[in-house]
Amino acid sequence: MDWLVGKWITTDSLMIEEWQPFEKGFKGVGYLYQEGNGTAEEPTERLQLKYVDGVINYVAHPKQNSKPVFFKNLGINEYTYTFYSAENDFPKWIIYQRINIAFMRVIIKNDEKEQEFYFHKMTP
Repeated sequence: MDWLVGKWITTDSLMIEEWQPFEKGFKGVGYLYQEGNGTAEEPTERLQLKYVDGVINYVAHPKQNSKPVFFKNLGINEYTYTFYSAENDFPKWIIYQRINIAFMRVIIKNDEKEQEFYFHKMTP
């Protein structure tokens, strides 16, 4: 999972995710990017990959939610992490896929719609 560590920006330069090791997992922050002045706004969400009962799970805490949303680990291999939350309307699934050392794809979806985001690595 170490490949996720670093600062990532979408190929359309609208979003940034920054991940770092934290305790036995990872923590991350999502930002919207302001193209005009080359800076990021305040975080739109706080993210975490944390161990619960010996299994790593995804926790998202969007700025607009009072409580975090927990996503259960459906499978992790060297290149793909898949998480699911039955309680969340959208997304129900979050999938991180490493394309190569410098690119990843993030898919968020439910039964009706799907969004893909392509990121390239800005810093290790």
